[in-house]
Amino acid sequence: MFKPFIVSLLLLGSTATAQTLLFEAQAPITEGGAPYTFAVYGDREASSVTAYAVQVVSPDGKEQVLQEFESLLPVNSETDALVIEDVNFDGYADLRVMEYLPGGSSNIPFFYWVYQPATEEFVPAPAYASVLSPELDVDNRQLLSRQKLSANEFVTEFYNPQGDAPNLVRKEVRTYAADGSSKLHVFAMKPNAPPQLIESRQLKPGE
Repeated sequence: MFKPFIVSLLLLGSTATAQTLLFEAQAPITEGGAPYTFAVYGDREASSVTAYAVQVVSPDGKEQVLQEFESLLPVNSETDALVIEDVNFDGYADLRVMEYLPGGSSNIPFFYWVYQPATEEFVPAPAYASVLSPELDVDNRQLLSRQKLSANEFVTEFYNPQGDAPNLVRKEVRTYAADGSSKLHVFAMKPNAPPQLIESRQLKPGE
């Protein structure tokens, strides 16, 4: 399985200026393949970094520029903003860039591009934007989204990726009580149909 490659856009030199190279990294598209170069461009201000273009250079020198996005991030953030990993399990690494870092929230949105081997290019995949704080479940070949709705309510969504779009198939909603116990509701998800409750459980603290 292709291992994810993660870099931070924010670990930049203080000499970065407007419309300049913010970060450059290398990573392969296939397991054991030659590395591609990913150069991130944008602006740096006193309290934020704005990334708005990624230049991709293949091992044979072919160039592609990914743009028409704006990623606004706080300076000195420890959150990784550029991730290169295979989100649709087709054997080719895809790319995503954090859209912004919500204050006090773990529900982080991303811009996505999936790699098309036929054209040897990354193409925008806006359908994946619904997958917040994505996490790969390699064993089950699923893409997970763990979200915090409130101080005591959490949601986990399970997606089966299909090319340039994710297919939401399952949702788990867990609500905690003051004593640490919780209620878990599990829903089956189908396109153009309301969620179907398939399981409901009362869990003890620590479960």
